[in-house]
Amino acid sequence: MRTLIVCISCLLGACGPDSPAGTDSGSGTSGGTGSDTSASETADVPTSGGTTDGSSSGGGTSEAPTGAPPLECPGDIPEISTPEALAETIAAITCAKAEACGCPAIPADCVAQEIEGNLEYYQALSDSGQTFDPACAGVFAFNEEVVACDRDTPSPCPHCPWFDGSLQEGAACTVGQFGVDGCAGTLTCVLGRCTQLVEVGPGEPCEEGAGDTIALCSGGHFCRASTDVCTPYPALGEACVDGRCESGSRCESGTCVAQLPEGSGCTIDAECLSFRCLDGACAPNSLACRLVAN
Repeated sequence: MRTLIVCISCLLGACGPDSPAGTDSGSGTSGGTGSDTSASETADVPTSGGTTDGSSSGGGTSEAPTGAPPLECPGDIPEISTPEALAETIAAITCAKAEACGCPAIPADCVAQEIEGNLEYYQALSDSGQTFDPACAGVFAFNEEVVACDRDTPSPCPHCPWFDGSLQEGAACTVGQFGVDGCAGTLTCVLGRCTQLVEVGPGEPCEEGAGDTIALCSGGHFCRASTDVCTPYPALGEACVDGRCESGSRCESGTCVAQLPEGSGCTIDAECLSFRCLDGACAPNSLACRLVAN
């Protein structure tokens, strides 16, 4: 099931059945980045490579985890019975964590905004034919509650698809709002059919037609629009490719330059590793804060 991420239950990192813990989500993959972005996960936080508009990854911060998560997954996590209840629960967790992480720009109506975004996304999942799983929803909420500010600690509970499709490999499918589809598990809708995307290396085809993803690029690579093949992110000092650069750098005047650490002088967010320029200096900006930033 393919999705695009627009809310907390839709961020961070990537989690699929075999992906690293830390950002539990529904099942599925999103094409072209190698990141699993199904029915959950979090917002539009980049995971690899820098661009001219600042949508790059590698934003390190000095913030410490907000407490160590339990080493084992509890066996008595309560279910969350409906998508509406999950939307409210995740909204409350998101905004409370932003406050605990010392985020400087929390909207006054943070919870209301998060609920609205979550409900819109969940409705799109339901409209695509995906089914809600109350037990997995409870696990997702538990993992979100204990994750660190920068989501760099393991989730105690394994991935559990709290929304999942039923269409099997080869079945006809369509891609709906937010890029979601009704394919089961890690299948994604490619050229109208549920398909298991595979990871490919540099020079291998990754898209065809009007930008339809046919494979995922391996780490350190992106699918270049002009060639439809996996291409390495340019390193520091190299010419940008489609405005992109490797993690920790950004494109400036056609060349990849290093992003700046906290405390450095800046004029725009994209200059900073943290992607936050505040009062002329690069400021801390954990992933938890980016989820609720205006």
